[in-house]
Amino acid sequence: MRVGIIFGGRSGEHEVSVTSAASIFKHIDRAKYDPVPIRIEKDGAWSFPQREPTASNVAQAIAQARAAERDAATTGDPALGTLQLDVVFPVLHGPYGEDGTVQGLLEMAGLAYVGNGVLASAAGMDKSIMKILFEGRGLPVCPWHGFVRPEWDRNQSATLQHIGALGLPVFVKPANLGSSVGISKVKTREELAPAIELALQFDRKVVVEAAVTRARERLGRRPADHGLTLVSSATVAERARGYRTRFVVRRGNTHHIVPADQVDWMDVADNYLALHVGSKTHLWRGTMKQAEDELDPDRFVRIHRSAIVAVDRILTVRAHESGGHVIEIKGGVQVRSSRQYTDRVRALLR
Repeated sequence: MRVGIIFGGRSGEHEVSVTSAASIFKHIDRAKYDPVPIRIEKDGAWSFPQREPTASNVAQAIAQARAAERDAATTGDPALGTLQLDVVFPVLHGPYGEDGTVQGLLEMAGLAYVGNGVLASAAGMDKSIMKILFEGRGLPVCPWHGFVRPEWDRNQSATLQHIGALGLPVFVKPANLGSSVGISKVKTREELAPAIELALQFDRKVVVEAAVTRARERLGRRPADHGLTLVSSATVAERARGYRTRFVVRRGNTHHIVPADQVDWMDVADNYLALHVGSKTHLWRGTMKQAEDELDPDRFVRIHRSAIVAVDRILTVRAHESGGHVIEIKGGVQVRSSRQYTDRVRALLR
């Protein structure tokens, strides 16, 4: 089977693509596959190198490119249809490779290829579009703000104000690159503008994301009905006895951070949890079980199937004549506990 391996490309991740292709050429099973190198230069020119890529890291790729600006042993102006390829393996990183452009070209040429189709590639490449699609399906997404260069050039102060609502630290990223090039972790406000200018060197669109300090690992199984069932969920930091320190809530089109230590109590509200902070209520897209598993049990206690209270907000606990307890919280709020959680409430009285 003849496999056309396309590498290089016009994006800022050109050298990363070269090293990825070199790894494929090194490890591909030659007894089954006949790999054909197809290189795209930074200026968009295509060529058929006679020598396969060998760089094992980006530094080697850059050094080799400087030593030979263009592989002399190539055939110019290649036509994919003349190669008699069975399948094409795009090993391109970033724009003009992972964003559906090459996929569309291969679709038009009638060539089979490895990986996602045009729509999935385009949506997955653009981080802002990807987040909008995720949010539209109700998937949790960390707080973020996206904008394009004209917005930044026209009113930097307004853009910085929107980003300020995310808090610090944040990650500043080109919307259409991978996970390394042009990305900055910003810990102070002074670092924000330079990080944005750096990202704009690689893309006209920028995405700024609130840092996720406790990334989650989820394990699932797919039963016969093809619905995904969650069987295990653990926060990486919880293994070191870390717990949720904040909730990300949404008001309108913006996201806000509610520190966990500000929450007085919480209860179920339709498909959300209502987080009560003084006289204010914030809606968090999560479950009671999820909150119970993630919060510090020394600071929060579940007293009902639909209620959790902060221990340091409790003023009084008294037995109720029909069973359970009545718990008074700061602010005069009274929450009724259920019998099945009596032992937990009694532990508060010790």
